[in-house]
Amino acid sequence: MHAQARGERRTLLRDVRGSRSRSRTFILAAISVLAASAAVVGMGAPATATTDYPNKQITIVVPYPPGGILDVVGRIVADGLSSKFNQPVIVVNRVGGGGSVGIGEVVRAPPDGYTLLVANDGSHAILPFVDPNFKFDPLRDFVPIAMPVEYAHALLISARLPPNSVPEFIAYAKARPDALAFGTPGYGSLAQVAMELFMQQTGIKMLHVPYKGSAQALSDLMVGVIAANLQSITGVIPQIGNPSIKILAVTSRERVPALPDIPTITESGLPQFVVTSWLGIMGPAGLPAAVRDKLSEAIVEITKAPGPQARLRALGVNPVALDASAFAAFYVADVARWKQVVISRDVRIPQ
Repeated sequence: MHAQARGERRTLLRDVRGSRSRSRTFILAAISVLAASAAVVGMGAPATATTDYPNKQITIVVPYPPGGILDVVGRIVADGLSSKFNQPVIVVNRVGGGGSVGIGEVVRAPPDGYTLLVANDGSHAILPFVDPNFKFDPLRDFVPIAMPVEYAHALLISARLPPNSVPEFIAYAKARPDALAFGTPGYGSLAQVAMELFMQQTGIKMLHVPYKGSAQALSDLMVGVIAANLQSITGVIPQIGNPSIKILAVTSRERVPALPDIPTITESGLPQFVVTSWLGIMGPAGLPAAVRDKLSEAIVEITKAPGPQARLRALGVNPVALDASAFAAFYVADVARWKQVVISRDVRIPQ
């Protein structure tokens, strides 16, 4: 790690320590327009002339750069749909605005099933509440189609710290309020909001240091610039055996097969702390129910097939294969959960 870069981030850490006071005004304004119910989510428009669907190319929009987990899973789904429907299915990456550029493209697309979105908890259950400029309603503007996968995260700390377990880390942090910092991929990320939930449940106080991506946060964790970091399992697996970090626990309800010796946070004394990220395929509001159901059935079958299952598990994700109905119910609950955390912890993206 370049010494100058580390120095800049240490400066950022000092700045963070001096600016803890924040107003709740922005976040309350941002969420005041959200008033939807589970009955609305997932309901496609009445069936129209969709018996020949699909009869042309389908585009799946990934609102993040190539190479990430959304992109990889989106391409697995696209390959399966192309084979199943005998039509071209392409993946396009529309990057910008923390995901809002690609999301907006799908919201404005004709609701005919030929433009789909790869969505996740960060873009749909958190971003609408932490960013006052987010222009879309997570419940009104999208139709959940299927949820192929979910995946856990892991709580990492610097190997330079003495704790070797979650209880030891909690005790260590409680004795040092506001003296330790945790890093995240940026303001409003799931990692930030999940760590806010962790602090809420444990009573510890740590400082948030936002980075421009998970890799930078992990690098600074290794050299002790920050104390803790929440990383997705897909990012943790390559770090198994890294002597510069300690993997204290995973955030799923059950242990992760790739890390069988690492306990869950619930095992470690926090029975209510379960955090898993999800990845789902969505369409714009007004998507005909018949098209939604045809896509949902196909994606569930693809996710359950041996080939895709093996590819997905190799990534460290769990192929859950939820259909449209199950995904919609899960989605509504997840949006409500993270909205509550954002409000109670006053999380927002600085303007």
